[in-house]
Amino acid sequence: MLNINIIEKKYSNEVVLKDLKINIDKPGIYGIVGKNGQGKTTLFKCALGLEIYKGKSILNDEKISLQNTAFCPAEPFIYDELTAEEFYKFYSNLLDMPLQKETQELFHLPKNKLIKNFSTGMKKKVYINAIFQKKIFFIFFRRAF
Repeated sequence: MLNINIIEKKYSNEVVLKDLKINIDKPGIYGIVGKNGQGKTTLFKCALGLEIYKGKSILNDEKISLQNTAFCPAEPFIYDELTAEEFYKFYSNLLDMPLQKETQELFHLPKNKLIKNFSTGMKKKVYINAIFQKKIFFIFFRRAF
């Protein structure tokens, strides 16, 4: 069960999110739709604890964190000077996850080719493969409309 309760989030004196409650009881794919600048990314950053806000975000009776949740932003940050395999190891170490001997890859990509030589779409696939290394995860996909 996912519960997000944002009482208030503001930047300086501007309130960006106020009295926002999201309760999801069943697993599934859900979307957030809104115009640019309406707070979609801020919502996800707050829920993950990447932004300071008044409120709380709970997943299965635990505070949401990057260790128990996966987040794939529209434009993920990825190190171009690594190979895909090196990035998977880096991501695993970053979040203190045990590295699995065989990673379940959603997308098959060249593991020993530098990421900087990948297309934009391939770079996103590397990032998604990295977050799918988690045994327990809840994925937020965000797409700007």
